[in-house]
Amino acid sequence: MGELRRALVLVPVDSGGLWAAELGGVRWICAFTDEAALARFARARSLAPGSRADDATRTWDYAALRGARLLDEIVPALEGVRAALAGGGDWRALVREWTLPWGTGNDLAGIPLAGAGLGGVDLKDVILSYADLRGCDLRGCDLTDAFLTGTDLREATLVNATLTRVNAGLRDLSGADLSGANADDAVFSRARLVGTRLSGASLRRVKFVAAELGDADFSDADLSDAVMVAARTAGTILDGARLEGTRHRSLRP
Repeated sequence: MGELRRALVLVPVDSGGLWAAELGGVRWICAFTDEAALARFARARSLAPGSRADDATRTWDYAALRGARLLDEIVPALEGVRAALAGGGDWRALVREWTLPWGTGNDLAGIPLAGAGLGGVDLKDVILSYADLRGCDLRGCDLTDAFLTGTDLREATLVNATLTRVNAGLRDLSGADLSGANADDAVFSRARLVGTRLSGASLRRVKFVAAELGDADFSDADLSDAVMVAARTAGTILDGARLEGTRHRSLRP
């Protein structure tokens, strides 16, 4: 799902709108990875009953869109997942149905979850890479006390999120955006935060023991009493950061 959000896909345009087809009572938007794949579809379409006589030879207009835009157009279909996450329902079953035919119950990658209440939700082994977890207000996404065992948070958007006392040890948050987040007392021991944006974040008493912090942006962050022991800090930005009481022995390039 995360790869789809990043990918540039080609969607045929018909009568000014995106080309779609109905199958199994569901309206599908047709998207293709390249022109060759679109051409194969056009040839197959020309052989289908009821097709236009010139489907195989006519010029097919198409729009080049990021997969993220397509996914964002179908957010209403994901409201059941969001509601189940917030209300303690069986969201994994809904995700399995959503991700048919492969049917995984842990892939939330790339799904817009902005404003969804995730406090206390079991996120063990969940893939949240490229997910949009921005809150709809200044409180942001609430992950207080979450234990993120096996959770993939690469490139996730966690702007203004509440990550108080989160245990994200050994987790990959490379390229994630935690700007303005409150992660006081969180644990990021041996976590990977390469290129992670933490500008303006509250990171008091956070443990970054043996963490990978290369090119991470801590500008204007509050790192009071944080532990940054044996962390790799090549390219780390600390402009304007508060470092009162911070322990930073044995920082490594």
